[in-house]
Amino acid sequence: MIDGLLALFSPRSLLDVLRDLVDIGLVAFAVYRMLLLFRGTRAMQVAQGLVLIALVYFASQRLGLATAYMLLDRFLTSLLLVVVVLFQSDIRRALMRVGNRPFFFRWRKADDTQTLDEVVLVAVQLAERRIGALIVFERDAALDEFVSHGISLDAEVSQELLFAVFLPGQQNPLHDGAVLIRNGRIAKAAGILPLTGSTGLDRNFGTRHRAALGISEETDAVVVVVSEERGEVSLCFNGNIVRDLDTATLRQALYGLFFSKRDAAALREEYARAEAPHAVIEGLLDDAAVEALGLFDDLRALRGSDRLGRFEYVNQSTETTVGVDDLPASVRALVDALHGPRFIAYLSAITGIAGLIPDPDLGNGGVFLLRPGGFMNLHRDETIHPFRRTWRRRVNLVLYLNPGWREEYQGHLELRSRDGARLLRRVLPLYNRCFVSTIDRNVHGMPEPVRCPEGDARTSLSLWYYTDEGREVRFDPVAWVPRAQDRRARRAAIFVEDKLYWLYHAVKWRLGVEEAEGRASHVPLQAMRRLGYTRLAAWVRAHTR
Repeated sequence: MIDGLLALFSPRSLLDVLRDLVDIGLVAFAVYRMLLLFRGTRAMQVAQGLVLIALVYFASQRLGLATAYMLLDRFLTSLLLVVVVLFQSDIRRALMRVGNRPFFFRWRKADDTQTLDEVVLVAVQLAERRIGALIVFERDAALDEFVSHGISLDAEVSQELLFAVFLPGQQNPLHDGAVLIRNGRIAKAAGILPLTGSTGLDRNFGTRHRAALGISEETDAVVVVVSEERGEVSLCFNGNIVRDLDTATLRQALYGLFFSKRDAAALREEYARAEAPHAVIEGLLDDAAVEALGLFDDLRALRGSDRLGRFEYVNQSTETTVGVDDLPASVRALVDALHGPRFIAYLSAITGIAGLIPDPDLGNGGVFLLRPGGFMNLHRDETIHPFRRTWRRRVNLVLYLNPGWREEYQGHLELRSRDGARLLRRVLPLYNRCFVSTIDRNVHGMPEPVRCPEGDARTSLSLWYYTDEGREVRFDPVAWVPRAQDRRARRAAIFVEDKLYWLYHAVKWRLGVEEAEGRASHVPLQAMRRLGYTRLAAWVRAHTR
């Protein structure tokens, strides 16, 4: 084989070989970009049919099938005309995309969770008030041809703006039509969409639903429809419609459509461009594996057990497992997977931090519960390990494990600027949502009390990942940060407990007290209860809210 390659290239100069390689590379890349332009459209399905016909043509030629070969040969001689007729709209749209955006580079942001959350919230609000709406998400296929009318906006997606757009009235010319969301922003309003040609639809479907189905049949667009007659929310994609969705189901369906193929590179981009480096990963766990492990049964049993340490201070009202021994078997299996080399490599690719080390002792990590009224004030996590002096804490991972969690239950994780003044992002703790962040540039917390029903709890698994610095790291314990809207008395209480917390950990660090055994962390909790501090903290919380 090598001799054949040498015989092929030996009579040619190096310049000729380079010219051929550039020629082949340009053609291959052009074909690849054209396939991307057609991806998500019906043209791609037709193209797959033509490829199948071509394969049958070559097979009939090799097998000597004279009649089949003759018919296909006649058909393929007119292939160029067939392609132009079948693909005329897609060719026109592709040429428009070449003119409107760079052909060789795809500068495009992924729809993030905040955009989808805003749409979900406004869809539910509109349905409750029986106000019709039509919201179209553009994905791979450009929708300029299908939403040719409308008013250009280029506005940030917010539930307030979307509600105002669809509010009916003679003075609001935007409400009667579709809103187009492109690259996480509102591109157009009052757009007109093509209607579906399907005849077997429910007679209750009006123009709005038929338009949603029409554009989802022609492209890979995802459409949220709100019915003003029935007050229900529907979702259309790939020519299908799913009706009467509640908040949780609609959100889960949208996340599944938009985030099922997000790779580490896209998450790395999201992570790097954030002011406080972080990323939100949707659908991290395989549902079948979770069910097989019996994870939810174990978590329910854990809530009623004595394996939880209760932290009742001024700055938090939480319960948590302390150490590996307190974890149920299913949670240990999950932790082992998240500590495995494959996931560590994935985490390093997202964060850009090499050499991450999982904590085998789960120092300050584990299962965290916030029951009704539970909260945790804003804070910056410590960057030290409880007893490994050369380890520096780098990455925080929070995986939410509460199925059926609703917006009204609260429990949002608030991500804020380093001084705590500006709110950067609020993350609802939905099941199978994973929050990853860098420790030393991150102020976060759950300052608003949880409002879930009695017997339920905001449940999460918190893990920390370290790097070995090779020398003793600087003492840097957790720092509690008040919010700008906190009352003066509350700010003072947060400040005092923050200093007490610092003093306790400074003494422990100075004396070299280790808490490698999980139950050892319960000792200060019991001591504080005996001293009456937990009752004092509860009184302070009640009178400084």
